Amino acid sequence: MSNILGMYGQKNNISIADQDYPSVEGWPEGFVPVAIHTVDDDTDYVLNPGADCDRQIKLWEMAKNSSEIKSFVNRNDTPLTLIKEHVHGEMRAIVVIPVGTDEEHSEVASLLANLTVYCGHDVHMDNLWVIRDALLVEQIHANKTLREVNNWFSDDLFNHMTAVNHQVEAYQNGIFNDTLIMNNLDIGNELQKIRGGSMVNDINMHMNIKLECQNKSSNGCKWINGLKYYVYSALRYHQNEANVTLYPITHLVDSCKGRQYCSLDVFRMFANRTKPDLPMSEQSRIRSKKGFTDLATFKHVDANFSGAKLILALESRQSTLRQGHLHA
Repeated sequence: MSNILGMYGQKNNISIADQDYPSVEGWPEGFVPVAIHTVDDDTDYVLNPGADCDRQIKLWEMAKNSSEIKSFVNRNDTPLTLIKEHVHGEMRAIVVIPVGTDEEHSEVASLLANLTVYCGHDVHMDNLWVIRDALLVEQIHANKTLREVNNWFSDDLFNHMTAVNHQVEAYQNGIFNDTLIMNNLDIGNELQKIRGGSMVNDINMHMNIKLECQNKSSNGCKWINGLKYYVYSALRYHQNEANVTLYPITHLVDSCKGRQYCSLDVFRMFANRTKPDLPMSEQSRIRSKKGFTDLATFKHVDANFSGAKLILALESRQSTLRQGHLHA
């Protein structure tokens, strides 16, 4: 928003009163109002990976029934040290977990079970992030009180929650250890179509139009010939360090093989692989009376990408692209 305000909030005799901004008492002269939200969050299929989508719910339920996720949640092969103590008059169990070892993920089921006791509500894969994020905020704003009131809380517990939550997010974004085929569908690829495919393909579309319209003055090109700045604005961006600037993450894309600069063909391949088979407004509402097998009427495509998060600058003569893993 600060960036846009800097571009459109100047008294530079370019903005026209009553055309670009209201000419009324109290309105800053030259300030062009900027829309904050133009699409309802629940149906924003470009920027909100969690937008309402029956198909995503069905696919995720299928994924949770896979052997990989069941193994992740139910493994219980590490000895537990159970400590019982009274917290505000209640007997509670504390699990000591070997954080930072190969067995760190072994006690997922026990972690969720104990958090259920600590929080007084059922804690599972789908709502673990709520507890984890709340504890993160409390550590920032009320760390002393958090630890005084909740004797069960510790840095090791929080680190373990974070590690488990990150793995759950990877699964939700369609990133599995191996290609997950269920009912003739590549579940990972289908999830990525829904959670990131629309945005990636929207970016790909604008880049292609920009390139195709170079040195052309036809009516279909006029709107984009002068376009140098196209912004996707969404909430929930978190930067751990306020003084750390954006940095390239292209090397995290599998097909870029550790390079900071990668062929545009890699991005285009990913866009093609994750392009939704139908407009998301239609695909998201598909319901199945016969069960999950109806989902297999969609295309099945095999590939080995992990995903991509993009920072894009469209300029008159070149397109600059940076890529990294998609965790939305």
